Amino acid sequence: MIGAGWLADRSPCQFRPDPGCRVTALAELRPGLGKAAIEKFGVPQLFGAHIEMLAADVIDAAVVVTRRLPPVSVVRMCSTREHVLSEKPMAHTTEQAARLVKAATDKKLFIQSAL
Repeated sequence: MIGAGWLADRSPCQFRPDPGCRVTALAELRPGLGKAAIEKFGVPQLFGAHIEMLAADVIDAAVVVTRRLPPVSVVRMCSTREHVLSEKPMAHTTEQAARLVKAATDKKLFIQSAL
């Protein structure tokens, strides 16, 4: 998970019933909110930024729930390394979206925007 705002506060529990999916790390810029979320949902690792989490190579996919609308830079960085689900529109323009999709598909990764 990248971001621990309103949606992230509730999202980890949605992944728990699926034995093929578990939240292994959270990246959150606000330390207090990040700590509260990992304690509430039993997430084993907390990172201060998504860059640190990606560098640690501890995830197979990223769920982006940042406050930025749209979270283009976060999705761009993730889309060349991990599968990505963005809960907000992933780009400002269709050209940006096409580049993000190409970056992911070139690496045989999935990328999806929930909206």
